[in-house]
Amino acid sequence: MDKNKKLASAVIHEVVKWKWGATCYVKYNNNATEWEIFEWSSPDIAQPTNAEIEAEIPNYQAVLDAKATEEETAKAEKETLKASAKAKLISGEALTEDEANTIVL
Repeated sequence: MDKNKKLASAVIHEVVKWKWGATCYVKYNNNATEWEIFEWSSPDIAQPTNAEIEAEIPNYQAVLDAKATEEETAKAEKETLKASAKAKLISGEALTEDEANTIVL
């Protein structure tokens, strides 16, 4: 597993914000394997049970993973454009607008 990968189970407050649009404060125990909401800061929104929150962790993890993949793809595409721009500059070819946009002057 990627050591930089964000785990939904380690950011319960984000799961709650994503699914219920609520703010809460979470206390983690045992290396973040156990958690409890110690303050629910959204009085107009009913607090879900821990089971309801835990049921949403895989769904939020899918969102996090998709976002990470999207970011990795965008980074790879930018690197490809930069490499293409460099090769074209060296050979004297015209750059596309996207290639030109990768150049920092």
